[in-house]
Amino acid sequence: MRWQRAFTTTELLAVMMLAGIVAALAAPHLGRWLTAMRLNAAARQLASDLQLSRMRAVARNTPFQIRFDVERDAYTVEQEGDGGTWQVLDHVRLPPGIDLLAATTNPVRFQPLGTVAAGTTITLKNPRGERQVRVSFGGRIHVE
Repeated sequence: MRWQRAFTTTELLAVMMLAGIVAALAAPHLGRWLTAMRLNAAARQLASDLQLSRMRAVARNTPFQIRFDVERDAYTVEQEGDGGTWQVLDHVRLPPGIDLLAATTNPVRFQPLGTVAAGTTITLKNPRGERQVRVSFGGRIHVE
């Protein structure tokens, strides 16, 4: 009969203990990392919605705007209709834990050429920090 090589129980227990220690040390960092990633994702989603509104304004040759509700941590996407009225196309609430601190221009209105009347900074915040979404006069959107 031939002997087969295998791990001993002691070796397996040592590896499992080492894996447990590494997991215990990494867990607090994982929570902070996820919080930061949620803030980045919310800022990128807002930038995407702004960019989509800009493209729609150009494609449909009609103004689009995003109106911010700081108290509810939400925003609405609107299209100008007949007689200067605004039609709500979408209502977006920010994820839990993400606060909409301020928008320097409210609403952000994209003209049919893709430009805005005034540059804007929208600030989002959570316990891990702040992100700013900037819209330039030419309509360029940038997350900082």
